[in-house]
Amino acid sequence: MRLPAPGRLVFALSGLAALAVALVGALLLVRYREATVAAASERQLLLVEARARQLADELEALSGEIGRLSHLAEVDLADGNLEPEKSVLRVARRDSALLSVAIVILDERGEVLWSEPRQAGPPAAPGALVGLTRGLGRPALRFSPGEIAVAAPVAGRGAIAAVVDAQRGRDLFGGALRSSLHGGSALLLLHREREREELVTEVHEGEVPALHLDRPGQAWLEAPAGRWLVSEAAVGGSGLTLRQLLSAGEVENELSAPFLRLVALVVAAVLLAVAIGAALAVAVRRLERAELELARARDLAAMGQTAAAIAHEVKNALNGLSVGVDLLASGRADPPTAATVHRRARAEIDRLREVAQDLTLFAAAPKLSLAPVDLAALCRQAAEAIGDLAEDCAVTVRLDLPERLPVAADGPKLLGAL
Repeated sequence: MRLPAPGRLVFALSGLAALAVALVGALLLVRYREATVAAASERQLLLVEARARQLADELEALSGEIGRLSHLAEVDLADGNLEPEKSVLRVARRDSALLSVAIVILDERGEVLWSEPRQAGPPAAPGALVGLTRGLGRPALRFSPGEIAVAAPVAGRGAIAAVVDAQRGRDLFGGALRSSLHGGSALLLLHREREREELVTEVHEGEVPALHLDRPGQAWLEAPAGRWLVSEAAVGGSGLTLRQLLSAGEVENELSAPFLRLVALVVAAVLLAVAIGAALAVAVRRLERAELELARARDLAAMGQTAAAIAHEVKNALNGLSVGVDLLASGRADPPTAATVHRRARAEIDRLREVAQDLTLFAAAPKLSLAPVDLAALCRQAAEAIGDLAEDCAVTVRLDLPERLPVAADGPKLLGAL
């Protein structure tokens, strides 16, 4: 059904409002997605940096602990008796919780003289480790795939070393970072030396590309498998780098639930705007119908008033005509009286003809034909027209008028009013 013009206008404005809500909602969704992705990326970088600082503190504490044990146990390889040193080291290892290490005593060639636990093997490249720590004269760290070793020099040209299993030992990445691992993500601990990276340990879910940054920080990088968020931080001054790789899909999956809720909210707002617009259009349409009905009722009332006025005019004319006809029919009228009655009848008939031609007399503004007329003569004519009726009703009509009273008026309409 075709809506009236105001109804269509309201519906169109409501549609524009719904479109505006949709556009603003879409812009908010885009901005929200960008902001939440940036916030999630920042959170991951903070987690990586925090864990890198913790790991640096633990490695520093481990180096200090091994240096302290080397002095506490007073390991002396020259006397050939390691029993006192063994007892001290067993107690020290049992009481230390740093990285759950294994302790070994190495000679100058890197051969294992003693280890706790017994099944613990030597660190990777033990000779190089002994040479490194004795050359520095202090505890030194050495990293190799799956292992972190720290050694301190002892008397007799040997060394005491702590070996950390980076794969099956204590968790080097921490629970907060591990909880972020899902499909398409990885955690890596790498040792960088002379522009070359060597993997110490890693944990990954699915296939991940070999991506790295020129310097510690965070960036989105492109790979054949898609976009990846790379976050990395240096582990103190040890030369270690803690790196996290998250696929773009993995980052966005974390935001899917709140994003979908916001999408549902925007869709609900658009639907609400459409519903309100439709309701307003229907209300305007009903209001227009009510106005049409009211105008029709007013027209009918005007027609009723017009019909009543016409009936009144016709009744007045018919009264005069009936009196004249009765007088003529009685035969009592002499020729002059009959002529007067005839003239009055013709005048009433002319007036009825004008009423019939102007049926909108009372339904609209009257159309007057102004001309000079004698109001005194019109009053006498009206008195003559109702003279017989007044006589039958025992009413005396008396006129107190000048001889002439000229006015500008519509004579027939003024006579009808009189």
